[in-house]
Amino acid sequence: MSSFSKSNFNSEGYKQSRPQYPLEFYKHLQQYHNGKCDLIVDVGCGPGTATLQLSEVFNDTNEIIGTDYSERMIEAANNGNPAKNVNFHVAGGEDFTFLGERQNKRQCDMVVSAEAIQYFNLDKFQDEVHKNLRADGTLAYWGYLEPVVLELPAVDDALYDFCFGEEKLAPYWEKPAVDIIASYYRNIKLNDSLFKEVDLKVYNPREANYESAPFKMICEMTVQNLREYLQTWGIYYKWKHDPKNANKKDIIDEVIDKILENNYDLDTKIHVSWKTFYTFARAI
Repeated sequence: MSSFSKSNFNSEGYKQSRPQYPLEFYKHLQQYHNGKCDLIVDVGCGPGTATLQLSEVFNDTNEIIGTDYSERMIEAANNGNPAKNVNFHVAGGEDFTFLGERQNKRQCDMVVSAEAIQYFNLDKFQDEVHKNLRADGTLAYWGYLEPVVLELPAVDDALYDFCFGEEKLAPYWEKPAVDIIASYYRNIKLNDSLFKEVDLKVYNPREANYESAPFKMICEMTVQNLREYLQTWGIYYKWKHDPKNANKKDIIDEVIDKILENNYDLDTKIHVSWKTFYTFARAI
């Protein structure tokens, strides 16, 4: 998303406020993966959240590379990177030239993308991944959407409207990214001549199976923390910097006010969760 490359986009704030993916999910990915895992590439890595988490679980992997087209995101990723086997490069989602002499020689064991694949040219991305992923290597992509406050189901509609309302953020989503992510990646069609054994899952925190899901995200935070998280959204950045919204009430304040109506204050601790979804597949 173009907002992330703006010079005044707060990439460090993004890094600090975004939720972490559960380590149990990476262990689930590890169980799916077949064979050796010497080289992992994380495409659209942002500030390196998933890249560095991968290094914790895949700690025997020789090299983990995170790529992102935003120089500011890569700067944030490199800031305090403690992992010796992790490197970051500026590159677009369909660009594997950072591999140098290894490019197009199917030497990657795993290619992943967290909360980013909707912004890629999907046909080209699949082709490039297949050129660089070994046979039976793993392609994995995942995301999350629509935060809910578990204690306050009555606020669900306000959060959904914030995300997709025509008077809120809907006009600021990029096409076709919004359609891809709003389908929870269901309408991404992998080329069956390139990938096999596709495993797609979607989990809803309001449904009973969420508790046992391998990919669930639940964070305890204050109401103020929720405000700070929503402020990191790239599409909110677009809304905030659109001159026509200069004199409007902040749409995040509308959501926060709905929460505060329940005798909460900004320091009240709440439990926030998200719809989560992932796809695993193996290269042919």
